[in-house]
Amino acid sequence: MISVNNEHVGLLSDHHPSVHAIPNGVDYEWFSVDSNRTDDFLYLGRLTARKQVSDLIQAFADVNNDYPHANLRIVGEGPKREDLERQTKSLGIEESVSFEGRVSDEEVPHHYASAKMFVLPSAWEGHPLTLLEAWAAGTPVIARAVEGVEEFVDHGETGQLVAPDSIEALSDGMRFAIENPDRTRAWGETARDLVEKEYSWEGVAERTHEVYQDVT
Repeated sequence: MISVNNEHVGLLSDHHPSVHAIPNGVDYEWFSVDSNRTDDFLYLGRLTARKQVSDLIQAFADVNNDYPHANLRIVGEGPKREDLERQTKSLGIEESVSFEGRVSDEEVPHHYASAKMFVLPSAWEGHPLTLLEAWAAGTPVIARAVEGVEEFVDHGETGQLVAPDSIEALSDGMRFAIENPDRTRAWGETARDLVEKEYSWEGVAERTHEVYQDVT
């Protein structure tokens, strides 16, 4: 049996004696680094309750009060979109928040490469592909320290982990990104190197092949 993270391996190992952790992989060559980034914070993914994008919007509103040049770009669709748009208007930040909707696969690399920071506010994940995609574009990450994320993000090296269920922690993370661009840029560079070494399709395929060889 193969799982995408070690936490699931721990849960399954009592019932399945042979469980292996192999993370998701990403097409590293599909993404490139853009030196002319915007001041946008980016969320890319489904607009569902589990993703907690409403927390991100509230956190961004706090940041936007102090840094009105900052923007939040939300890419994706889902059942919470109308609620999130209403929330944005009620907070008076609709001029600084854009809802891009669903985009084509060809547009995805541009969104990552042009953003200042990718923010992942989810309540839990397996091993989010969006995290790897952001890293492949050299885009630093702010994420909540939750299952499926915490074991992959090296805090202060490849991104910033913040406390789960804390809107204030998300706000503080975004403020840090604005105030420390050199630090966060270095995180993105380190993360891109990590993706090339550990999470490329070729590397993940090789690890999967090794597991299959062991069981045959």
